[in-house]
Amino acid sequence: MGKLSKVLGLVSKYVAAISDRSAVICLAIMTVLITADVIGRALGIPTLIADEISRYMLVGIAFLGLARTQKTGGHIDLDTVTRLLPIQVQKILSVIALFINFAFVVWLFIVSVPNFINNLHATSLSYLDVPMWIVHLGILFGIGFLIIQMLTELITLLFFGRAPASNVDVPVL
Repeated sequence: MGKLSKVLGLVSKYVAAISDRSAVICLAIMTVLITADVIGRALGIPTLIADEISRYMLVGIAFLGLARTQKTGGHIDLDTVTRLLPIQVQKILSVIALFINFAFVVWLFIVSVPNFINNLHATSLSYLDVPMWIVHLGILFGIGFLIIQMLTELITLLFFGRAPASNVDVPVL
């Protein structure tokens, strides 16, 4: 069981790191494009791509950052009532809530796959003609990373009775 715990900890750590890096790259691209557009407008030569590509990067930031946010406990957690319950009941409710959330995310992934397939040959309506499968692939990867992260948490909680290893070991840029 010690090896399983270590493997789960490593999987969780690296999935969160990939999630983090991907979202940061999208944020950097978005920041550079918007900054270049603002400067260009001030000089009378606006970019024609900043708005559209920034929207796609925002989707990437939101979805690709999900796993790291899960790893670090950054998602919204309503625990006003559950904090008043005994610790054992809190643990049981935590596992139940994680399982329900996991089931929802798996369902979200399943319904997103046909959307990705339907957009394999679609392009954006702008002159850039961005293939839309790229945007949808980012969504699928983000949800997939979240599924892996949640699965490692579920297994760790069920078999070891504790949350995965420290949340602070996620490397950042």
